[in-house]
Amino acid sequence: MTTRPRTTNGSHGPDHTSVSTPGDFIAIALSASTALELAGTRRISLMVPEDLTAVTLSRMTDVVVACPLLGTTVDALDVIEALAAASYHGAVWVVAPAMPNPRMVERELKRAAKRMSIKLILR
Repeated sequence: MTTRPRTTNGSHGPDHTSVSTPGDFIAIALSASTALELAGTRRISLMVPEDLTAVTLSRMTDVVVACPLLGTTVDALDVIEALAAASYHGAVWVVAPAMPNPRMVERELKRAAKRMSIKLILR
């Protein structure tokens, strides 16, 4: 296996610029403005938990899934359950209002998510 030396900005290659393709951002039950703000330069897909199949996820790259902690139609545990059924092991960002003990909530989400990377975002 051959590796190229790192440049001063940490990227591989002969120049000092890094060009990367943004990954995919799946927004579930989030407002358009929240999805746009969180996604950054990622490609946004609006989905429902039933859309989260292994086939759908395999067609995407560097996926981040974002959802509300609690919603009117779906909550984070619903999304985590659907992702686990699809054998997803990537990032899940859970959007929640300010709360007294966010670490406890994040621990519970991580316990449910097992092999996923959970990030609790307070807004």
